[in-house]
Amino acid sequence: MPDTNAARQGLDVVVRFHNTRDVERDQDDFTGPEPLRDWLVAEGLIGPSEQISRNDVARAVEFREALRALAFTNHGGPVDERTFGVLNRVTETAPLGIRFEPESARLLPRGTGIAGALA
Repeated sequence: MPDTNAARQGLDVVVRFHNTRDVERDQDDFTGPEPLRDWLVAEGLIGPSEQISRNDVARAVEFREALRALAFTNHGGPVDERTFGVLNRVTETAPLGIRFEPESARLLPRGTGIAGALA
């Protein structure tokens, strides 16, 4: 039987990531390297000694906005072709592996830092 709890936990992280921007209040949790690092550490996606740069913030925000655009498309919004370019660029540098178990298979990040966190 597949491990639906693990899948649900993975989806929950994606939802929390998606919700780090509140468009109605014009608030973004990722205003700089420190807030992004703190969020990633709290989510268990990076270790507390990992360093985050302004470029990492820009990459994470761009990735988050592409995921948001994809969700909007899924609910009937127009397709923005640039979204797929962003997602593909992130996945090129965010390596994933696969772990096979008797009842399931899981995708696992193979990188560290921001690349591993986005994977």
